[in-house]
Parts: sequence; structure tokens; C-alpha cells
Amino acid sequence: MPFALNFVHPVLMWVLLGLMLYSGYLGFKASLIRKVSAEERKTMVPLRFGQRHAQLGAVILGLTLPPASGKLSARSDPSTRGPNRRP
Repeated sequence: MPFALNFVHPVLMWVLLGLMLYSGYLGFKASLIRKVSAEERKTMVPLRFGQRHAQLGAVILGLTLPPASGKLSARSDPSTRGPNRRP
């Protein structure tokens, strides 16, 4: 395996962490819309914090769920068991 491929997983994890922090920030801003005055609300609503928060959450779920489910299905496959493992 090439040496550069060793950095793919850590880079992906840092990107996911950044996306999750940004999604949390957007969710926090979306919750603030309910607590501010009517004048401030008029300026914040067009920024669509809630919608962007939900879309980013779907992207994060889409990036994390397929690899996790692929790993789970590989473990349950009897043909992938090693010689020293019990059935």
C-alpha cells in the first residue's frame, strides 16, 4: 500500500469533525432565531440556518453510514473468517 494512503483515513476523520462542528454551529444559530427580536429575526431567517443544518446532517449521515454498514456485513459473512476463529 502506498505511503500516501496512510493519511486518507485521518484526513477524512478531520473533515468529518469539521463538518459536524459546523453543523452544530448552524443548529445553534437556528435555535437562536426563536429567541431574538422580530427585527433580528427578519435578517436571520433568509440565511436558512435550519435548512442548511438539516442538509449537512444528511451529508454526514451519508458519509458515515455506508462504510459502517459495509463493515458490519463483512463480519457476518462466514467466508471472511480466519482459520483460528470459531463459527
